[in-house]
Formats: sequence, C-alpha cells, structure tokens
Amino acid sequence: MGRKLTPPPEALHNTTFTRKEALQAGLTPGQLRSHQYKRIAPSIYCYRDTTPTPDAIARAYSRSRPRIVITGIQAAQHYKFPLPHWIENPTHDPNTPTPRISLWSRTWRRDHPDHRLEWNKRRLKPGDVTTLPDPEFPTHIRITTVERTWFEASWV
Repeated sequence: MGRKLTPPPEALHNTTFTRKEALQAGLTPGQLRSHQYKRIAPSIYCYRDTTPTPDAIARAYSRSRPRIVITGIQAAQHYKFPLPHWIENPTHDPNTPTPRISLWSRTWRRDHPDHRLEWNKRRLKPGDVTTLPDPEFPTHIRITTVERTWFEASWV
C-alpha cells in the first residue's frame, strides 16, 4: 500500500508557487521533492494535478527573483491586450508557434537557460518598469508599464 497523499495547502492548490511560499504555507522540503509536486524551474513548483499557465510561471519567476521583470506577451496578457489567436488559445498543433514566457533580467538569464523562456534583450529604463500586486499572493511583481508593453506588443 502506498503513502497517503496529503492535500496541498489551499493557497497553493491551483497555482504555481515558489519554494519560499511553499515553506511559508507549511510544506516541508521533503514534501516538495515528493511525487505530489512538480518542479517547473529552480525554486518554482506546482501541485501535480495543476497545469501551470505561462502567466502563473512568469509571476512565480518575478516573485522568486526580484530583479526579473515580466515583459512582452505575458505583460500584454496581464493587461488584457488583444493578441493573435495562436497566443490567446495555444494548440498542440506542430505547425502553430508555441508562445514562450517573456521575461527580462540583467544577469540571471545567462546562468539558467530554459526552453520555455524568452529573455527580452531590449534595454529597459527605470520608467519602463512598474510594480503591481500579484493577484494570487500577498506580494508584488515587476512588470513593464502599459506604455512599454504596448510598444513591445506591436512587434508580435
């Protein structure tokens, strides 16, 4: 007979979260390593029955590393900009491009390559970045301003 599965804390059930948030919610490092949780990236996890969205992964990156900024497609989706159908409703069709998670960081991207990430190489000025409350956690995320995001979305 296998081990009894313990349900995740309510705050972590249907979302992507950081290691720090998991420990604060009462999980142990051993529980995070168990088959109940999926490791998405260094220090970023989700419950095994959760399908993480690109937006949730981007916000988890931003919460876990304060210098990371959400940019491009993820920022446009956060602001609810109209986007092409292949971004709004991704399919598993091999002929359809798969949108990647758009982030910006001055240094972190070189040390941690990830096929899901698209590191924005354009220079961001201090006025291009704003801080907003995260909709799922009592913390903030760094994201490009509406104006900067509109400029970047025009490239899609």
